[in-house]
Amino acid sequence: MYSGSHPHFGTSNFKLPLQNGPDVEFVCPLDHPASNASLFGNAVSKRAAEGGGWLTWVVSVDDVSKIESRLGRQAVDGHRT
Repeated sequence: MYSGSHPHFGTSNFKLPLQNGPDVEFVCPLDHPASNASLFGNAVSKRAAEGGGWLTWVVSVDDVSKIESRLGRQAVDGHRT
């Protein structure tokens, strides 16, 4: 298991690697202004305040531009420290 924080989103995570590549990721809000300033941080904060639970699926793709075009919006860059 490994963990880190997403400073841009105001969240922290814990990842559990599974066999053959996928991960299960648990995300929680940080007590940080970015938690309310970003869409993702806000969604995580709201879900946590409601008692937690399943939020979303995340997938990895080779070319995110095709997904961005289909959804009509750009992905947001982020990183984990």
